[in-house]
Amino acid sequence: MKRLRSWIPGLWFVESEIRMMPGLFLPMRMTVLRLSDGGLWLHSPVEIDDALAAELAAIGEVKYLVSPNLFHHLFLGTAQKRYPQALVFAPQGLAKKRPDLRIDRVWDNALQTPWGDQIEHLCMGGMPQFHETVFYHPKTESLITTDLVFHLQEIHGWMGHLMFRLLGTYKRFKVSPLFSMQIKDKAAFGKSCKELFGWAFSRVIMAHGEPIDQQAEERLRQALARWL
Repeated sequence: MKRLRSWIPGLWFVESEIRMMPGLFLPMRMTVLRLSDGGLWLHSPVEIDDALAAELAAIGEVKYLVSPNLFHHLFLGTAQKRYPQALVFAPQGLAKKRPDLRIDRVWDNALQTPWGDQIEHLCMGGMPQFHETVFYHPKTESLITTDLVFHLQEIHGWMGHLMFRLLGTYKRFKVSPLFSMQIKDKAAFGKSCKELFGWAFSRVIMAHGEPIDQQAEERLRQALARWL
């Protein structure tokens, strides 16, 4: 079964899920961008088996592996082994958490990336135990986030249905209370939220839930309103 799904030209998704505990499965998404040189940029890698690797090889060479926060690294090691030539970008603190990984670049807002003329990045302030970084791809007008917002439409497992309903994130586009708890400096986080609206995006892609391409900026403003 084909797993690589084209959304718009130059941008693909791979949908997956992880088993958190019995009855609780969390949907996950890897976002794939093809850069101007034909190289592939993988955001939040999922498990890449031989079949998926063949699909990726058909559209380009994997050059960059992106770990966007301190919680999205589960399959980074296996991706690194499959693509040893790819540069690995990760947040501050991941080297301590995952000493088994080779990390080539650590995120900060001043970091010069090889794709900086095609993909911009912003490290969200005020959450030192999370270190979420968001990305903007002007060519597709896409804002690529990880755990900043959830938009879960389909959930497997009885525990997942119960948990995400209690959190208020089932079939809603919103910030998870678990994410909000990680915000230690609301002013710094709010400053970052204001900065990301400096990008002209018409789509929001998140790691957990369906992407949105209708009224994306307005809906994200509503989701982040308490910090703006």
